[in-house]
Amino acid sequence: MSSLSMISVTPVKGTALVHPASVELAPEGIVGNRRFHLADPDGRHVGSFDHGELVQVRTELGGDGVLRCSFPDGTVLEAHQDALGEATITHMDAHDTAGRLVQGPLAEAFSAFLGRPVHLVRADRDADGNDVEPVTLVSSGSIADVAARSGRTEETLDARRFRMNLQIDEVPPYEEDTWEGRQVQIGDVVLRVGGQVPRCRVTTHDPRTGVRDLPTLKTIASYRTLIGDRAGIPFGVYATVLRAGTVSLGDSVVPLSAL
Repeated sequence: MSSLSMISVTPVKGTALVHPASVELAPEGIVGNRRFHLADPDGRHVGSFDHGELVQVRTELGGDGVLRCSFPDGTVLEAHQDALGEATITHMDAHDTAGRLVQGPLAEAFSAFLGRPVHLVRADRDADGNDVEPVTLVSSGSIADVAARSGRTEETLDARRFRMNLQIDEVPPYEEDTWEGRQVQIGDVVLRVGGQVPRCRVTTHDPRTGVRDLPTLKTIASYRTLIGDRAGIPFGVYATVLRAGTVSLGDSVVPLSAL
C-alpha cells in the first residue's frame, strides 16, 4: 500500500523547504505554507525563479507566531507575523495578491542578501501564496525515473528541487497522473486530484544552493507528452482539499472512486 513519505513546506515563498512530520490541510491548502513572500518596491513578486539563492535561507513559523529566518552567514532574525504595516498588492505570475508589509528587520536582511530592495509581505489569505491549486503531489517512483534518465540516483537528484508538497511511495512512476478527477484519501484527509503541474526552470536548480546544475526540463520533455497548447512540461499533479484534517508521514494513500 502506498504511503505519505515526505511533506515539504516553507512559510516564505521561494526559501528552503522544511519537512514536518505532519501538517494541517485546510481548503486553502497546507496551513501556513507560503504565508509570506517577497516583493520589490513596485509590487512585483521576487522569488527563486530569478533568485535561486533564496533556497539557502531557512524560514520557520513557530506556534508562537514568530517567523524565524536563518541566513547562510549564520544570522538569525525574527519578526512576529502580526507585526504588520501598510497594505500592498503583489503582482504574481498567475494573480495579484493582497497583503500587508511585515515590520521588523527581515525585509532589510533579505534586501542585503539579494542585493536589491525587497519587502517582506504577509498575504491576507494563505491560498494566495499558491501558484494555481492548493496542493501538489508527486510519487517517489516518478522522481526515481527522472533521476535514472538524468544519470543520477533518486538520492543524488534530490526530490526537493521539484518543490512538491506531498510525496508518496510504493506506486509506479507517473501513477499519480492517472488519478486526475479522482478522490484520494491520505489519512483522514480527502483530496481531489486535478491536472498535471507544468514545471518551470526552478527544477533545474540545486535545492541546496539554488545554482543551476541539471537540465531537468529538457530531460522530462524528451519523453513526456507536453500539456496541451501551453506546451507545459508535466511533472506531478495538482489537488484540492475536499475534507480537511491532518496528514502525517506514514499515512496510507488510497485512491477512491472517480467524481
